[in-house]
Formats: sequence, structure tokens, C-alpha cells
Amino acid sequence: MAVCSGDIQVHIGAAQGCVAVLLQLLSSRDEHVQEQAALTLGGLALRCPKNQAAIATAGAIPVLLQLQFNDGTVKCSPDVQHAAAMALVGVAAGNKEIAAAIATEPNIQRLLQQITRCSSLEERDDAAMVLLAPVLTDQLSALDKSNIQAAIATAEGGIQALVSLLKCSNEEVHMGAASVLGGLAETSPELATQIAAIDGSIGLLVQRLQPGNSIKMKAVAAAALHHMAVGRPEIQAAIAGTEGCIPALVQLLDDVTDSEPVAKGDIHFRQEAAALALGAIAPTSTSIQEQVATATGCASALVKLLQSSNNDVKYAAAGILAVISGDSRSDILVAAGAVGPLVHLLHSSNGSSCLELPCIAATALGFMAQGSQQVPRQLQTQGPSLILCSYYLVSQRYKNQLPLR
Repeated sequence: MAVCSGDIQVHIGAAQGCVAVLLQLLSSRDEHVQEQAALTLGGLALRCPKNQAAIATAGAIPVLLQLQFNDGTVKCSPDVQHAAAMALVGVAAGNKEIAAAIATEPNIQRLLQQITRCSSLEERDDAAMVLLAPVLTDQLSALDKSNIQAAIATAEGGIQALVSLLKCSNEEVHMGAASVLGGLAETSPELATQIAAIDGSIGLLVQRLQPGNSIKMKAVAAAALHHMAVGRPEIQAAIAGTEGCIPALVQLLDDVTDSEPVAKGDIHFRQEAAALALGAIAPTSTSIQEQVATATGCASALVKLLQSSNNDVKYAAAGILAVISGDSRSDILVAAGAVGPLVHLLHSSNGSSCLELPCIAATALGFMAQGSQQVPRQLQTQGPSLILCSYYLVSQRYKNQLPLR
């Protein structure tokens, strides 16, 4: 066994039976001993795969779940339940096999019951952390996450419980709930409609876009809104009409992170998620297109994203430009300098999908040309073949059928 703390690993398990002793202490009639044993297991497991595996192999998961569910012959205290919950989260973090073992359908149903029926906010948050820890495990396979999402969706009151978790004070819980809601919306139009129909669901996700939330939280919320909106005009209108939504998404397009240290990959994820969300809410409504195009800083931010080092971000930015172009909106985008970077993308390649970026760029140019005489004039300096390419692609596509992911 080993305790992990940053780059320091202190070996404590040379002596055989370390975990077995802690498991025995979990069964003590002294609640303080139970609590300390659970906290110790959680501390040993956190960010240490060797310890996670050793604890799971020793049979700790069923014992910790029994404490979490308060299933023992002698009822345990809230402090013991909390310690057991944190131990389960520590054991599951980063270990896909353990996460999948915790997130079985019966356990998910019981955790959802705890979330909806518990009398204290602390108990609700503990149950939520155990429920959502597997979802927040980056190494969990897409199939396992899909199975977890399906189990939550089919459980009585499961979606309602997830939405309610967006109200709690724990950002990790917010992030897990938003991630599952977005995943459910992505897989099923019916589930997207169910989520949107729950009173306050869209407003709660929009709240997670606002200042005070972490960059990653904002990105996950934006992704959930994107998946809810794609192809659903009623939901698009509801999202766009929620106060503060469009300005918050526009703010996410910028790569300025204030004082919060953020990895470049997280910045790209945030920018792509915000761009896709904006593109998803606008395709069928000229009013929403106008709101997006005229939002403070939006046009200039999109032009900047066309020059990103990340192809997915470029694609998403060009996709929005295609969606919101037309009428006087095109002049706004041209004035922001969109034509030059779009023309540059016509010559770009995107790996195996080498035509994706040129096609979406040409589509954006074509739609933009329909609303602004400035575009043909600028394109003429680049060669007549580009004009023909743009107009040809426009004739083959409609705005509500753009290949926005």
C-alpha cells in the first residue's frame, strides 16, 4: 500500500493485512473509529491507483456502501456516512473498473432515492458525490458512462434528481449532474425534451455559465445546453430567451482566463462548447441569429477563433458564422474581419476529414455573401474559383442542416 500526495509516495503497506485491519475497524461499534477508518481508506485511495486496487480487492466497496446506505444492524451517524461516501469517491477516482463496480443499477437507484428523500443537504451531497464520481472519472469507457446514464434516466425520478443537484453548493456535483444531463440529451431527443420540461432546468444550467463558476464547469454547462438544443426549435428559443445566456456563452469564446490557471486543452474545450451552443440555438430563428451576431464582442471573438490552433474550435466558429450570417448581420461579421480567416480555411486540411474545414468555411462565406456585397468584392481579390465554390456549397445546404456537431 502507499499513500499518494502529489509527487510524494509514502509506502505503508509492507505489513500484510493493512486494509483488512481498516475493514475490521469499519465494523466497530465506536462511531469515531468507523469514521476514522473510512477517512483513512479514502485518503489512502485518493489519486493512487495501487491503493485503489488493493482496497477494492480486499472487499471494501460493499462495506463502504453499507455504511453509505446506513444498512447495518446498528445505524451509523451522519459523520460515518459522510466518511464512507468520501472513501467511495476516493476509491473510484481514476479507476474505471472500480467506478463501474460502484455504479451498478441497484446502487444507482438507491443513491437516487437518498438524493430525493434525505432530510439534510449534507446527506444529499454525499449521495450525489458517490453517484457522480464514476461519471467524473476520465478513464471510464464511453460504454460504461452510457450505461450509468441509462440507469439514471430509467430510474424513477432520476432526471428530476439530477436537475435538483444543480442547486446544491458543491461544484463537483454540479459538473457531474450537468455532464450526465448533457449526455442524456445527446443520446435521445425524448430525454432532451424531458430535461427541458423540468421547471428551472435551463435556468440552472445557464447559472453555471456565470462568473463564480470554474472554467471547466462553464464548459460542461455549455456542452449540456448544446446537446439539448440541437434540432429542437422550442428548446433553442427557451435557452436563448433565458436571461444572461447569450452574453455568458459569448464570454466563453474568449481565451482570457483572468486569474484562474487553465490548461490549453481546457480552454479549447470551453471555446468549442460555447461556440457549438451558440450555433445550436440559432439556426431556425432570425431573431436569435440577430442576438448572437450583435452581442458585444461576439463577432471579433469568432474571428479570433477561426485562427485557433485547434481544428475543432475553428470548425465550430465557422459553423456559427454560417448560421448567423445574412441580411445586416453579414456586414457586422465582415467588419469584424471574418472573410480573410475563412478564405484561409478554404486551403486548410483537418487530418482524415480533410474537407470539413474548407466546406464549412465556404458555406459561411456563401451565406455571408448573401447579406453583404462586401464579401464578393473581397473574394474577387482571392480568385473567382472561391466565389464559385462558396455559392455552390450554399446551393447544396440549408442553414438548419449545417454539419454542426
